[in-house]
Amino acid sequence: MRDPEVATLACGLEAGVQNSLWTDAWRRLKQDRAAMVGAGICLVLGVLAVLAPWIAPHDPNLGYAEGLSNLGAPVPPNRTFWLGTDSLGRDVFSRLMWGARVSLLVGVVGNGLSVVIAIILGATAAFLGGWVEMVIMRFTDVMMAFPTLLLAIALAAILRPGIDILIVIIAVVYWVYLARIIHGRVLCLKEMDFVLAARSIGGHAWHILLRHILPHLVSEAVVYATLGVASTVLLEAELSYLGLGIRLPTASWGGMISEGQSYYRSAPWLILAPGFMLVLTVLGFNLMGDGLRDALDPQQRR
Repeated sequence: MRDPEVATLACGLEAGVQNSLWTDAWRRLKQDRAAMVGAGICLVLGVLAVLAPWIAPHDPNLGYAEGLSNLGAPVPPNRTFWLGTDSLGRDVFSRLMWGARVSLLVGVVGNGLSVVIAIILGATAAFLGGWVEMVIMRFTDVMMAFPTLLLAIALAAILRPGIDILIVIIAVVYWVYLARIIHGRVLCLKEMDFVLAARSIGGHAWHILLRHILPHLVSEAVVYATLGVASTVLLEAELSYLGLGIRLPTASWGGMISEGQSYYRSAPWLILAPGFMLVLTVLGFNLMGDGLRDALDPQQRR
């Protein structure tokens, strides 16, 4: 059989295997109740975040006179303010909805950007090898030497970020671990038969990387991106709690906890409500990420 025919056959087999993997993965994912619960939680949070400007009952940054008691204290949940008000008379429920926009935007976009960086650097280093691999992976080692939270705090303290800068900070501190995983995966893939077949007919290195290797990294990227959202949402909340994240008066779950901690006895809903939303968000993405990891694992196939 001639080399072009070998390459064509290899590409066809590769495409068929990929289609079969995705079909089986979707079937297994639908059978995983925990994963579907997590997906449902993420979907509800996403809908609330997107529709917040239209369905939030009150302005999240406006203090209402009826939102404070005669003594100037926050009022508990009632018919007007479903989850009560904060120390400035602002509606907690509306601020939670707008805080979901901030948390999910920073978490999803920042984590997605870190995944892109990790795939580019990890795959390039493994596929090209030589001095390129040495430079990229030694830089990765240096980045891994810094504790993630401390590095994020240092960058936030220097840059005083808004939403855009916070997204960049998250991408900078979270790409290193996936880059290591991608690097090891590509080292294995580039020695497989379908890659050797593409090389035998003179395929360009970048064409082989983009056309034949990167599709095999989708499952790792999807799982890491889903699980990573939970971590990035928590990181954004931690920075906002410390006063280094989203600036007031923009609603952020971490900032809401920081503002309400002095009222934890007289108005516990100020920390319970955003705390519950953080727990729910992390739970939803972790359940969905675990389900995707099991569904996309080839060893789970029957």
